[in-house]
Amino acid sequence: MENSDWSATKVLNSCEDELRAKFVEDAASVPSHLRTGPVLFKLMMMRIMFASREAVRSIKAKLEKLSLKDFDGENVSNMASWIQGATRFLKANDAMLYDEIGVVARALSTSSTVAYNQLVEMIYNNHRLGIRKTTVENMLHHAVEDFITRIGERRVAGQG
Repeated sequence: MENSDWSATKVLNSCEDELRAKFVEDAASVPSHLRTGPVLFKLMMMRIMFASREAVRSIKAKLEKLSLKDFDGENVSNMASWIQGATRFLKANDAMLYDEIGVVARALSTSSTVAYNQLVEMIYNNHRLGIRKTTVENMLHHAVEDFITRIGERRVAGQG
């Protein structure tokens, strides 16, 4: 019994105060003689897994509604970074989108620059039709390159 109490204490002490309080609250529903390290660890994992499922749903929903206009100055670099982080998180949780490239293309093509939107749509259509397959990473790379080129051209045009 001492070993079980010790392991329960170790599990709880491995958390920050706020998280520990949540686990103690969860454990209150468990009879005191069963509040051992393995039981507390299971409760912790259940809470963490629930939080991960909520985060997955939230990120999927955000990706599906994402617009370039959500980023100051329609900054493609910032959007690309966000998308890369979101897709890595989804992959790590085995929760990919059905048409990941299509979702990213739709988000990227919400710019106020028609020529830019056409570029993104061309890359996606070539992929969809099997003319030139791409990945999310490649699509983002081309989008950022084009964005940087357009910014440079505006600066040069503005100085002339």
